[in-house]
Amino acid sequence: MHLRPLGAPEQDPESPGDPRVDYDVPHEKPWGTDMVLYLFMKAVATGAMLVAAAFWLLGFAGPLVTLAAPALSIIFIGLTAAVLVIDLERPQRFFYILTKPNWRSWMVWGAWFLTAHGVLSAAWLAAGWFHLAAALDALAWPVLGVALLATSYTGFLFAQGLARDLWQGPTAAVDLIAQSGIAGSAALLVCGGVLERHPKLRVVLYHAGGAFPSLVGRLDKGYELFADLRGSIPRKPSSYVGSFWLDTLAFDETVLRQLIERFTAERFVIGTDYPLPMGPADPVGGVRALGLDAAAEAAILGGNARELLRL
Repeated sequence: MHLRPLGAPEQDPESPGDPRVDYDVPHEKPWGTDMVLYLFMKAVATGAMLVAAAFWLLGFAGPLVTLAAPALSIIFIGLTAAVLVIDLERPQRFFYILTKPNWRSWMVWGAWFLTAHGVLSAAWLAAGWFHLAAALDALAWPVLGVALLATSYTGFLFAQGLARDLWQGPTAAVDLIAQSGIAGSAALLVCGGVLERHPKLRVVLYHAGGAFPSLVGRLDKGYELFADLRGSIPRKPSSYVGSFWLDTLAFDETVLRQLIERFTAERFVIGTDYPLPMGPADPVGGVRALGLDAAAEAAILGGNARELLRL
C-alpha cells in the first residue's frame, strides 16, 4: 500500500525538491487565524460589490453605491490578497499562481477571480467618481458575476482539502455567497441611512451576523473620515446595531459567547441552518452549554423570537 506523505513545512531531507501533499493530509491545526481573516475580508469585499451592482441594476444610485461600496471593496480585496500571500509563505508563489497556473487547482482560479474583482472594483470607483453612468451600466453585470465567483470559489477550494475539514458539502459555495451578501447588505443598510429612515425595520443577520460584527468598528472609522457618510446618517454606524437580530450559528462557542457579550442576549435568536446539512446536531444544547444566566438563555431559546415576530 502506498501512503501519501504528510504535509510538513520543511522538505524531506531524503528527497529534497520532491512535491508534497498538503491539501488532503491531516494537520495539527486544520485552519488558523489567517483563514478566519481571509473569509471575513473576502466577504466584505465581494459583498459590498454584490449589493452595489444589484442596487445599480434595480435603479438605485448615489455615492454609497458608486463610491463607498467600491472603495470598501478595494481595501478589503487588497487585504484578502495580502493574507493569501502570507499564507503561501513565499510571495513568489502567488506570482507563480498567475504565471504558471495549474488549472486543476481552485486556488489558481481563486487568484484570478480576486484579481478580476479588484480591477472591476477600481473601474467601478472611477466610473462613479467621474459620474459615467453608461460605464456603470456596462460594468454592472460583469461586477455581479465576478463578485459571485470570487466569493463562492472557496467552497470548491475547501472541497479539495479532504483532510482539512470545514465545509465540504455541495452547499458550501451557496453558503459563502449568502455570508458575503450579509456583510455587504448590513454595511449598506446602516451607511445608506435605511435604518435611520425606517427605525421600526427588523433585520435578522444569519450565521451570527457573518462578517458584519467585525465590520462595525471600521464603519465608525469611515464615518469619522468621510463627509458623504456623515451626510447619510446623523450618528455613528455602531449606534444602529440594536436594529439587528443575529442567530446563534457562529460554529464556535467562544466566538458566540463574545458576540452575545458585545450585542447582548436580547439580540439573538436560535439558528439551525435547516435544511442545509452543516447545521449543529443540537442547537438548543449548544446554547445551554454557554452557561448563560437563566433569563438570557430563555430569551435566546424562544423569548426573543416571539418578540421579533410579534407573537
